Amino acid sequence: MTKSTLIMSMITIALSVVVIGNFWSSQEQPISTSQSTETYPKNLSPQDITTLTNQQSTSLNEQRLMAAQQLPASLQGLPTPQNLDIDSSGELIINRKLLSLFEFYFSGLGEETLAVVTKRINDFMIKTLTSPALEQAQAIFKNYLSYLNHLTMFKSEYEQASSSLTTLSLAKAEISTIKEQYFTDEIINAFWGKHTQYEEFMLAIAAIEQDKSKTQSEKDLAINDLKQLTPNWLITQQDNANQLNRYRAEHQLLTDNNADENELYDLAENQFGEEAATRLADLRQHRQEWQQRIAQYRIEFDQLIALDLTALALKEQLTQLRQSHFNEQERKRITALDNSYNLNQKR
Repeated sequence: MTKSTLIMSMITIALSVVVIGNFWSSQEQPISTSQSTETYPKNLSPQDITTLTNQQSTSLNEQRLMAAQQLPASLQGLPTPQNLDIDSSGELIINRKLLSLFEFYFSGLGEETLAVVTKRINDFMIKTLTSPALEQAQAIFKNYLSYLNHLTMFKSEYEQASSSLTTLSLAKAEISTIKEQYFTDEIINAFWGKHTQYEEFMLAIAAIEQDKSKTQSEKDLAINDLKQLTPNWLITQQDNANQLNRYRAEHQLLTDNNADENELYDLAENQFGEEAATRLADLRQHRQEWQQRIAQYRIEFDQLIALDLTALALKEQLTQLRQSHFNEQERKRITALDNSYNLNQKR
């Protein structure tokens, strides 16, 4: 991992908008979910945050409506958040389940608005918790939203920053300071304790690799000594990350050379086993079918645009066209794709 990759990885992971579930759910998504510009909370006022996190429980009709509404494509098929833990006194037990709840729904931000995402989280807490745990969870959620809002502004400052180890260390220290503004030590450790250890481990490796006073043999020995003092779970996590990076690189190489489906399947099977390879093959098929539908839709879309219809007539025709090709959830995404497509056509 390069230093520039590491710094943005630190900030992006800290933003907690990550793909939830296992690796397979995040690979080769059949539908892009990044068309919306609303990918992180930003520029929220304290009143905005209070409004978003103080939503009341929905009525029975609203509950039925939300139950019928599908989750975003990126979340469908993934394990849903676990119920939060409480002790014998009804107090909330602080552990990573709470962060996982936030991350699960926030990873759909962009496909859904911030208001819908926060509504889902708030409804989950209202449905599964009672006082005092409910109020405690809601207070942490409010601070979490404030934290993301703050961190987004911080991220923009570092996107053009240098990738020196000094900058990395400063970024890590500032992220820690931001966390301390919104959370207690107990919450910080429960939410990010292991991640912080992983960051420190990666920074230590980067420092060794960038030490010009050492030969390569000395660097290898120093890294090996470091690993001897590192918890096994952390070494396993690094090995898994390295395996994933190797797979991505080899997959890209095969794709660039027009490899067939059997070659892609064999690569995944060799790396991760038969079950995972089959799941990846299914995802590729789903993605291919989606792209074929998009291609056919785009032909008809361009034909409509070329007719030079009035704005009202064009809107009606586009609505009918989208309804003929896509379901309700897909139509939300295709509208965003059309906006991007139109911008590119005008350039």
